[in-house]
Amino acid sequence: MGLVVLLWLVNDLAQAQYTGDLKGQPYPYRDVFPLGGKRLAKRGVAFPRPWGVGLNYMFMQQPIDITSIALGVNDSGMTDVSKFIKFKSVDSQVQAVNLRVDLWLFPFLNIYALGNYSPASKTDVVLAEPIVLNAGTKQWVAGSGFGATAALGAFGFWATFDANWTWNHAEKLDQSVRTTMFTPRVGRAFGKWGKIGLNLWAGTMGQIITAQTSGAIRLDEAIGSPSDQFKDDVKNWYDGLPPAQQAVVGKVVTAIQSAELGKTKVRYDLDKKVAHQWNMLLGAQLELSDAWFLRAEVGFIHRESVLLGFNYRFATPGLH
Repeated sequence: MGLVVLLWLVNDLAQAQYTGDLKGQPYPYRDVFPLGGKRLAKRGVAFPRPWGVGLNYMFMQQPIDITSIALGVNDSGMTDVSKFIKFKSVDSQVQAVNLRVDLWLFPFLNIYALGNYSPASKTDVVLAEPIVLNAGTKQWVAGSGFGATAALGAFGFWATFDANWTWNHAEKLDQSVRTTMFTPRVGRAFGKWGKIGLNLWAGTMGQIITAQTSGAIRLDEAIGSPSDQFKDDVKNWYDGLPPAQQAVVGKVVTAIQSAELGKTKVRYDLDKKVAHQWNMLLGAQLELSDAWFLRAEVGFIHRESVLLGFNYRFATPGLH
């Protein structure tokens, strides 16, 4: 039976990647932020400009586990079909843009707000039982959130720990999906060649998503196109069930058989989780000036991702 599982999973690289270090010589610092920055400047500690605006593009693909599912057709009641439906694979693929504004509130703490938009998030579902079927859907997703990055650095080396929370609304879901991400990174600043600086890092990313999801989709959209073969496959499977199991799924099967697939809406409630909570990251940043930064990051092992973005950093307006 065709069904759709959409997961919005967007990694948010700490746009204000910490590059603080020891300059050795005191220097004047006039900005309000980061709080305590003037005192550290007197000790020769350097840090990024306090404010930042960044734009990212991200591609992410990963497997999803479905632990339970209930289905309803049009106005029929919901039926738990977890014992009948077996998935060969469920894969989520997202291409998204991310806009964020951040502030170094303290020399060791960056806070930020962000907005996400994906014009066509894709979920591919391959059923193994009760019938073999390739299903899936595409839909837009939009959301927002906030986060914080703790950081420290000295002698060219740095470490960060980023945590953020996003709430994303998908076209075919009833409620927003909440995603929590934890991302520790360690890296090194390799100095500058003229005005160009280089940072390299390694890290790992962990994801926690809202377990319960509900929504609806047209049946012909889920299975690809209206098909009498689909109805025949469902009927043949149903006829082979013992009476006790037919009683459980009878209403769902009857609704599918009697409705036009193009006008049939399947409602679903399901519990899901990412198949692998953690993956590895490798990244690089080019510092084009004190204000402009370009960066890239790739994810691998269990979750594949590519992030490309730029960041503009500036001082508090009116103080410089």
